[in-house]
Amino acid sequence: MARLICPRLAALIFVAIGGFLTAAPGLAQISPGPLSRVHAELEGSGNCLECHQSRKGVRAELCLSCHQPIAQRLERRRGLHARPEYAACETCHIEHHGRDFELIWWGEGGEESFDHRLTGQPLIGAHAALDCRQCHRPDKLVEGESLEAAGTTLSRTFLGLSGNCRDCHDDEHRGQFTGKSCLTCHDQNSWQPASRFDHSRTQFALTGQHGELDCIACHFSLEPPAERPLQYAGIHSGTCASCHNDPHQGRLGNDCASCHKTEGWRAVEPSGIDHDRTRFPLRGQHRTVGCASCHTDGQWLSVAGFEACSGCHQDAHLGQFRGREDDGACESCHDVEGFLPAHFTIADHEQTRYPLAGAHLAVPCIFCHVELPAEKIAQLVEPQWRSAATSEQAAARRFRFAALGCTDCHRDPHAASRHEDGRSPAFTDADCLACHGDESWRQITFEHSATGFDLLGAHTALGCVQCHAPIHGDADPVTLPFIGAETTCKGCHQDPHFGQFAGVMQLPVGAPSEVETQNTTLCTRCHTSAVWAPTLFDHDRDSSYPLEGAHSAVACTGCHLVEQHDGVDFVRYKPLAADCSDCHGGGQ
Repeated sequence: MARLICPRLAALIFVAIGGFLTAAPGLAQISPGPLSRVHAELEGSGNCLECHQSRKGVRAELCLSCHQPIAQRLERRRGLHARPEYAACETCHIEHHGRDFELIWWGEGGEESFDHRLTGQPLIGAHAALDCRQCHRPDKLVEGESLEAAGTTLSRTFLGLSGNCRDCHDDEHRGQFTGKSCLTCHDQNSWQPASRFDHSRTQFALTGQHGELDCIACHFSLEPPAERPLQYAGIHSGTCASCHNDPHQGRLGNDCASCHKTEGWRAVEPSGIDHDRTRFPLRGQHRTVGCASCHTDGQWLSVAGFEACSGCHQDAHLGQFRGREDDGACESCHDVEGFLPAHFTIADHEQTRYPLAGAHLAVPCIFCHVELPAEKIAQLVEPQWRSAATSEQAAARRFRFAALGCTDCHRDPHAASRHEDGRSPAFTDADCLACHGDESWRQITFEHSATGFDLLGAHTALGCVQCHAPIHGDADPVTLPFIGAETTCKGCHQDPHFGQFAGVMQLPVGAPSEVETQNTTLCTRCHTSAVWAPTLFDHDRDSSYPLEGAHSAVACTGCHLVEQHDGVDFVRYKPLAADCSDCHGGGQ
């Protein structure tokens, strides 16, 4: 109310003076006071009606006829003057107070108390702390030319500002965001930081370690000076390579995100890796190996020595194949499908020092290539390759042999065949193949006649062990004795006659010149090796009782009856009564 009392009082004075001048021209020189400097050209009673209308006082239409910029704003209903409470010009602009009077009345609080919100452009943030003329100055007026043409003093006017940031502030981005409001990213409190900017709404959301970078790390300066302007628009081309060097040199394409994560270059997503595009396509069991098993200590770009198996795998054979033409290359026998089975064929074995033949073809590899401690393997390897044999591996299968004789792999079943008289073991220095074939151990080609004991008759059908009985012991589980084997019948066969023929001194014609002792019976006098039946026995020649007459037709059992000795049946041959009465009775 206090702000409006004086203007209204002045208006009444203007209206009264206007009526008085109309009624009494003689008093035209009467004025409330001198006009302000900007209206000084209207001084004098002849110009009163330029601003005042008879009996109606000051009329806004008359003011607007000169102040066209204000009239235009009213037409557009823009700005402070379009508000109803400011429809009357004299509300704020009071005249006749002298040349030095400031024509704008701001109220009792002065210019600093003006509520800028009434203009439609509230002062927010840092703008609220500025002096009016820091913004309202000629070089910031977007309508400066039109205002000046309308007679407006640019240094005094508060018109002509646009309210757009770029009309007052230099474009720090040099047109990179033309068509976008500064308030999209910045607020009016401070230019930095850009509090309203959300990188996730751009084409490149910041994730992982990208969110930890300073802006200038990516948005570097477009031109000197280095501090600004920074490049923002168009910096992201859609590929990591637009900012980062490609350590793969294009071999894996340009979709880095298929393997890597923004949490870190070494944070790799294995499912996105196409290993076939590398120099080491994954095949076989390599597909099941975890990445970190090969790419240790974060070595994702390259694994040293991947060209050869030995670059990643320890030599399971501890250097036994080093020195070969292929330097013991694993792929000569193995593939990536698995270490076993090895692809070492029979044909490959034919090229070794020991071609497989006979029963050896059916023997599993591990039967000959047994596992030995690493220190023993080292003794089989040349000195220059022994470092491989002294690794942490405890044992390995043997593939090197100093000798390839039968007894180097097989136990000699004859070696422990010693006799009580201390004679040497049999066949100590003999070649096994002199008797045995490699098709079967039991395939024997031994010529028994070389021993002085020909195998004749039924003896030819016997197995060796039936005469050379195995000896079971602790040191050598089974040995077959050959030296010192018995050559007499009694040495192998029991006497079925229980000594009836012991002490017979007469030898049959053609019999060996062997003298029977009292306790020895020469079986060959009656029997042959072909059959047990006494085919050589001649009753007339070999006994003291020739068979004559009817006796020759009597069966042997008619005279030689079966008896028992210690519960065992035997046939009585001698002594036997020879008198007639012994068999036929003593009748008259």
